[in-house]
Amino acid sequence: MADQNILLLLVSVKTKEKVLFEGTAETVTSFNLRGRFDILPHHANFITLVSKYVIIDTGKETERKFDIDKGILYAMSNRVSVYVGI
Repeated sequence: MADQNILLLLVSVKTKEKVLFEGTAETVTSFNLRGRFDILPHHANFITLVSKYVIIDTGKETERKFDIDKGILYAMSNRVSVYVGI
């Protein structure tokens, strides 16, 4: 069970048509031109083009993985927004 004092990220993954995920996560992992990267709470403000996948670790036994061709990931103030298919 996750510690209630752990700071979480507020995460949304969206396409033009619908919301694929909206909730909290301990980490977000994706892939850009420099390779695989992770976003943790208190991450620096960050924007990047992403491809291949986005993994949302919700701190539960299963994580959510979204296979994507391309998208934009924007991280600011413990919020991560991913726009898929851009």
